[in-house]
Amino acid sequence: MKFFLNDKQRLLGEAAIERAENRVYAAFSKYGDSVKSIEITVQDVNGPRGGVDKVCRVLVRLRRRKDIVVTVNDASVSKIIPAAIERAARSVGRQVNRREYRIQPTGRLALKA
Repeated sequence: MKFFLNDKQRLLGEAAIERAENRVYAAFSKYGDSVKSIEITVQDVNGPRGGVDKVCRVLVRLRRRKDIVVTVNDASVSKIIPAAIERAARSVGRQVNRREYRIQPTGRLALKA
């Protein structure tokens, strides 16, 4: 599993980046090889004006499944990163645990092998 954190506006300190990385590995390690990469992007949309303008976007690339994108907005950077990671982990869990079915020639459903 690869991990990327994009913070071009320098909103996060070293400690916050390390906490985010630890959270990512704790939340996604249970899915093993199902997760190819995780990319977190943190932005301040309105600049220095303040308000609910901090955005955290988490992109999770899965093997043999569709990518998952989660976006969280808030005024505090320290709140949006854990919330976005947790929401993305729940979505990955639903996607990975979802069973896939195929239609048999007889017209009945069967689990894909």
